[in-house]
Amino acid sequence: NPGLQPEETDSYYLGGVVDFGEFVDFLDGLVLEVDLWKFEHTDVISRLGAATIVSNAGDPFYDQFITRNAPAPGESVGTIDFVSTQWQNLDAQETSGIDVGLQYSFNTDNMGEFRFAAEVTYVDTYEFTDSFGETQEWAGTWTQPQWRGNGRVAWKYGDWAASVFVDYVGEYGELYIPGNVKAYWRVNPQVAYSGWYDTVITVGVRNVFDEEPP
Repeated sequence: NPGLQPEETDSYYLGGVVDFGEFVDFLDGLVLEVDLWKFEHTDVISRLGAATIVSNAGDPFYDQFITRNAPAPGESVGTIDFVSTQWQNLDAQETSGIDVGLQYSFNTDNMGEFRFAAEVTYVDTYEFTDSFGETQEWAGTWTQPQWRGNGRVAWKYGDWAASVFVDYVGEYGELYIPGNVKAYWRVNPQVAYSGWYDTVITVGVRNVFDEEPP
């Protein structure tokens, strides 16, 4: 499609970082990050299926993708010769939300180094406008769960280290059928040893609690 144009995005950010240790000594190592964001996508590249185009023949929007033969005697409209399913600049999207991150780390004399971190994303809006100008709100559906997060706890002492990673996806609704999909967690622990000939040996388990997908 020689008329295909690049997708365009306007991005907006507002955020900040607070290192609490700069203000209170006993909170040294505690850092908070907050980011507000918004993305406006235009000329999103997409395409229509041939079946959709043909089933809506007669609509001026769809007829632009149909090439017809010359009408036979007695016909007002010719038979379809070709249906174009080329990629087009058809859609638009707008999404906004907030990211929050909290980190804390400290060292001890006899127990090693400890690190804690948690990050959460909340999708406030996710509006999709299709080629017909119809807008759908997808935030909170299977395409964009409103809540996502991850956390980790890590420890290191000498040649030994251990950590636990946690992923979370919040409950979300089906887009086209009634019902919700439950929230789910996945926990991934691991242990590492680095005291053998400059080699790091790591043993871990993915989804240690065997959490079933929703």
